[in-house]
Order: sequence, then structure tokens, then C-alpha cells
Amino acid sequence: MDSVKIKRTSMNLSLNIRILKVIIALVLLSIGGLIYLTFRGENLLMFNWLNELDLMYQIDNLRAYNQKIYLYDWVLYSLPDGLWLLAYLLIIDSIWHECRNNMFNSFILSLPTIAIFSEFAQYWNIIPGVFDTMDLFCYISSVLIYLIIKI
Repeated sequence: MDSVKIKRTSMNLSLNIRILKVIIALVLLSIGGLIYLTFRGENLLMFNWLNELDLMYQIDNLRAYNQKIYLYDWVLYSLPDGLWLLAYLLIIDSIWHECRNNMFNSFILSLPTIAIFSEFAQYWNIIPGVFDTMDLFCYISSVLIYLIIKI
């Protein structure tokens, strides 16, 4: 009987940890999204989509309300990508919570590898874009935060 209780408690704790990871990931995604919606230029493709969905009135109100807030360039341009990368890592980790296999490894390593390599590829003019040390810092910081959380 006690072993059943212990197993049930362990399963509940495991589920709660997975739910917490998803909630944190959604918060990180939301913060990054709000930075984009509120402070980035309207020439981004997402604003075309929002216009098609008739949401630009609400977005314009949000932008007007926050127009006096100043954000450092790294917060505006680099932080959202780092937040989204950390959110991705947490989501993947919650999907494969205790099942560590080759599929998990390929998913958990793919996006950080692509993100970090793409910065260097921009530096070496392999792909278009502007190399940014703050982007690289945010990507690496996201991976480090994930690894610290996992310890």
C-alpha cells in the first residue's frame, strides 16, 4: 500500500514539474511576443498577419500606451530570441520529461545548434544577416539556464 502511495506521489510531482515547465515556457514566449508587438517595427511579416486578422487596432493601442517606455537595443532585438529558445528547451524537456533517448537528444540539440551556428554563419557571410554578439550571448545564456535548471 505504501509503495502505491509513493508511486502516485512521484507521478503527481512529475506531472506538476512538467506543467510548471510548460507554464514558464508560455510566459517566456509571451514576454518575447509582447516585446515584438509593442516595440518592434511594423515592417515585420507578423504585422501583415495581424492586419489580416483585424488585430492592428488593438496592437496600435498597445504600442501607443507603451510608447514612452525605453528598451535597450539588446532587450528589443536579442532578448526575445533567447526567451523563445529557452521556452523551446523547456517544452521539449516537458514532452520527454524522464525519457532520454536519441529522439530527445536530436530535438533538444537541434534549435540551439541552429541558432548559434546561424550567428556564426552570418559572421562568415554564409547566410544573410548581421552577426550580433548579444544574439549569441542570449542563445548561449538560454542553453546555460536550461542546463542549470536541469542539474
